Amino acid sequence: MKELFSLQLDADKINKQLYLNQLKRFKNPNDIYKKVLKSTEDIIDKYKDIETLLKVSSLLIDEQPYHYFNDVHAQYTNDAGKRKIWINPIWVQEYTHYMGETKSRELHIAHELYHYIEEVEPFWYKKEKRKDLKIISEVSAIMFSQMMTQVENNPVIYEYLVLIKNGNLKLEEVKKHIEEVYHEIY
Repeated sequence: MKELFSLQLDADKINKQLYLNQLKRFKNPNDIYKKVLKSTEDIIDKYKDIETLLKVSSLLIDEQPYHYFNDVHAQYTNDAGKRKIWINPIWVQEYTHYMGETKSRELHIAHELYHYIEEVEPFWYKKEKRKDLKIISEVSAIMFSQMMTQVENNPVIYEYLVLIKNGNLKLEEVKKHIEEVYHEIY
């Protein structure tokens, strides 16, 4: 983590810019970002915490390893009204190195809880084109999980760290990407 942030860039700006980078296909990513941030804050105000959400949703949590889904962190499903969140214990363990096991588990659950909330709340972006809807939905879920669990960094950073640790990405590539993303606006 220290190596990644040795760039001497403002962490809050990096977090924001990583969200904006995911939204860059839109005509005005800053406006979309502000809408996502506002709706995320509203949902957090409404539901308060993960435990409340789990009680309201009556979701089942499944943490059994499915080895053919190693690249999937977690998944929310609603099969005929049977709602379930599957959490990949491999990814929970990978994130544990950076935030502890409880936070790691909560981060993954919060992300999938957001997808449940999308089913029951009238979000502004539900009228977007399918491809745009998917992007906004994922950015919103990532932001929600970060804010709900109060982890310091955009969860994308933790994924980069895991991929670097496992040899799937090079630190220099990630540093270059973050610098490019950061300097697009700042």
